Amino acid sequence: MRLLHELPFLRIVLLISCGIILFQYSPLSTDNMMIVIAAIGILAALMLVYIIFGSGKYRKRWIPGFLSSISLIIIAYTLTAIKTPTALSTSFDTVVVGEVNSLEYRDNDWIRIVLKPEAFDTALQFKRSDKLLLMVRGPLKDSLQEGDRLISKGEVMPLSPGSNPNSFDYSKYLRNKGFVGQMFISSSDLRPIAGRKPKLRYLPQKIRAKCMTIYSKYGMSDKSVAIVQALLLGDRSGIDREINEHFIKSGAVHILSVSGLHVGIIHLLITTLLAPFFKANSPAKWTVSTLALLAYSFIAGFSPSVSRAAFMFSVVSAGKLSSRRSNIYNLVCLSASLLLIINPLSLFNAGFLLSHMAVIGIAAFYRPINNLFNFRFVGFRHLWSLVALSLSAQLSTVPLSIYLFGAFPAWFILSNLIIVPICTPVIISAVGILIFSPLPFVAKILVGICDDLLLFMTDIAATIEQLPGSYLQHLWISLPIMLILYLAIIYLYRLMLNPGYKSITQFIAILAIVTGGFCYQHSIKLKSSQLVVYDVNRAFLMDLVDKGKVFTIQSDELDERSKSFARDGNLKKLKLNSESGQVLSINQGELPGLTCFSINNNRVALIHGTGKIGQFSSKDLSSDILIIAGSINCNIDAIIDSSQCKTIVTASNCPRYLTNKWQQVSEQRGLSYHSVNESGAYVLKRRK
Repeated sequence: MRLLHELPFLRIVLLISCGIILFQYSPLSTDNMMIVIAAIGILAALMLVYIIFGSGKYRKRWIPGFLSSISLIIIAYTLTAIKTPTALSTSFDTVVVGEVNSLEYRDNDWIRIVLKPEAFDTALQFKRSDKLLLMVRGPLKDSLQEGDRLISKGEVMPLSPGSNPNSFDYSKYLRNKGFVGQMFISSSDLRPIAGRKPKLRYLPQKIRAKCMTIYSKYGMSDKSVAIVQALLLGDRSGIDREINEHFIKSGAVHILSVSGLHVGIIHLLITTLLAPFFKANSPAKWTVSTLALLAYSFIAGFSPSVSRAAFMFSVVSAGKLSSRRSNIYNLVCLSASLLLIINPLSLFNAGFLLSHMAVIGIAAFYRPINNLFNFRFVGFRHLWSLVALSLSAQLSTVPLSIYLFGAFPAWFILSNLIIVPICTPVIISAVGILIFSPLPFVAKILVGICDDLLLFMTDIAATIEQLPGSYLQHLWISLPIMLILYLAIIYLYRLMLNPGYKSITQFIAILAIVTGGFCYQHSIKLKSSQLVVYDVNRAFLMDLVDKGKVFTIQSDELDERSKSFARDGNLKKLKLNSESGQVLSINQGELPGLTCFSINNNRVALIHGTGKIGQFSSKDLSSDILIIAGSINCNIDAIIDSSQCKTIVTASNCPRYLTNKWQQVSEQRGLSYHSVNESGAYVLKRRK
């Protein structure tokens, strides 16, 4: 309770978060929002009664705080309901007129268009903030730009949840981004409409395009232009996947997302230019610098990463203007509260959580870690300060990072020591190119410097990635263990501030609880037993999990990316390594084969391949569960009679006509039937 009194905005951000999470688990439809409005009215009436009759009574001082807390939760709930896009239950064919918010050209002539709908030829009602995701098979006949209006026809499909157990929920990710549905159409189903509306919000796109043109004009390579676009504007869409992997696995991916580091460099440039005109820490200087950061965010298109970093920097800088000592943690909570009020769905954005946790970690641990050593040589002092900065940021974000991504870059200190210092000259030279673009000689010199620095940065990231143990994967932890780890970090902070017997004892006790949590997690892993036939596009993938070991059967044409996307989430839930265990590859083009095994006291027969089935004995086919994987030509009744199975499963690589036949026969004979194509992955767990 003392912490909540010292940090009032922490209480506010917790209450707002409770309201947002409450809506996620207990949403009310728009028709029932009158209940929420009535609740707000009742709370206002109760507050008025307290002010009139009970404001002077000391014993009832808790009433206004309680009513305010409930009101804040309800307000956050309401704001989340307003921001959450409309939920579609079924697909429907329509003609939609809308405005292009953004477009991205991808490989294989695919174009990703974010459309702001204006009108449908249906009676469905949509919110003003709703967006449609258009995946267009190109090439486009007419050029499109942000702000253009277009008309398209096709099927609007709802955002369906993932079909594999515990897999990444892409539909939830899109809903949190404001998307109501998606359309897959060809370029012939799309036509631009004359009468583009000139809007101020599309001015940044023109400015960004002009900036990128200037970089290319003076000889900067395409890869370097894409990295500069990420460094300055937070737009990573143009970065090559291989380069992105280098930065992720070297522990320097935060360099490619605009954060406090980038905004701090921009702010340093701004304050240096303003220094001759204003006194240090003057309100006028803060106002001008904040307006400059606002202009920078505007040019960046108010992308989430840029806006979040600029907003946090402005709030923290404003706190330093006060004559009283400001609390950095309170200011961070204020920043989080305001950002959640603006967009409640930011709570489910990993960047939002990690950026705020990193600032808290730096504020808490940078000074104690930096004071551990005091070097006389100024170069060593600067190097150690970078190490302290990197350690403090990682210390507060590593539990959340492992929980979300299941991986950790082991060489993050090395990458931050080398790559982070390069960011300052890269950003300064990139800004200088734009400033001196009217002077081609100066601009070309700066382009050469910037290009070489970016090439060196990329090579360093690739080199660090190749070091042994550079990227530790499959480090799964549960939510309770993550929370206990953060509790341990809090007690570590207390130990560093006030070392003593009591602090040491408390910290050791928390570590013991963490150790017990990991032991319990390992026991769950050893008890896990499961059969999963995954839903993978036109391929076959099955995992047999027993006592912490994984045996995988897959078709040989299955690519690693699809395999990882389908199964990693489930294995993460089971605390298993997706790269461990034995793998049996089967060729879909070969004649049908038979593989038999037992799991959870169930005998399973897997028939895989293509063509006419051979002669299998009744003893071989005898099974409780029969799995069909491939285009199998057989007498279905004869196979069922021989196997005496109770459940039939058709995998995702079975043709639709074949699944229909198996389903029809199964229903006629009263057998349990599961189609992976229709119903998603088949999961058989241990019987309790």
